[in-house]
Amino acid sequence: MDARIDTSILFKDLHYTVDVDYDNGTDECECGDDYCRCSTIVNTQVSSVPYEKLAEEIAPESILLKYCVERILRHFKPLREQSSWDIEVEGGYYGEELGEVKLDKNVAETLATILHSLEDATDNQAVETALNVEYGFILPTLKDKTWTLERVAVAELDLGNKHHAANLDEERVDSYRVEKQPVIGLLLKADNKYRVIDGYHRITAAKRDKKQVVWAVVGR
Repeated sequence: MDARIDTSILFKDLHYTVDVDYDNGTDECECGDDYCRCSTIVNTQVSSVPYEKLAEEIAPESILLKYCVERILRHFKPLREQSSWDIEVEGGYYGEELGEVKLDKNVAETLATILHSLEDATDNQAVETALNVEYGFILPTLKDKTWTLERVAVAELDLGNKHHAANLDEERVDSYRVEKQPVIGLLLKADNKYRVIDGYHRITAAKRDKKQVVWAVVGR
């Protein structure tokens, strides 16, 4: 795959990229009439990571590669672990404030190594790398397929696992309606239908938005 991967953002201050939740300390102190200079910050934690935004920074040149990067980021387990984040708290004029928010260096380096492996990969290898990170293995039916980015009619999509389709996380579905992801999922061409392999939440979001045609990564 002849496309640039730039992982420098993984080593930068992500204070204004990720969302951080925290509690205000309860230490008593003397405050002025309209200000308080001694408030504290405790129990900091990264509450959400904008995977699509990060993928755009890391792989801006290829839609298919960007899709693979987004799936890797979303399912790279350490990104969801609080121990992977270094959150600084520093003094300000009106008490403590959030400082730099950075990924642990070892976590960032491990993730960067995985992502840079996509630079020399074919489209097929990039898709398989993303599937391995997300699921831990490649289904036998997906091996040795040729994967391409295609426009597909929503009416031709087959949500093969009816039980899973009926028990989706509604919050995740709504989040995809907001994010408006350019690639809707991973499909396998079967006769005149496209069987959905990955993307149930995103495809459901597209259907609720009454989309007629979507971009997808299709295997043949």
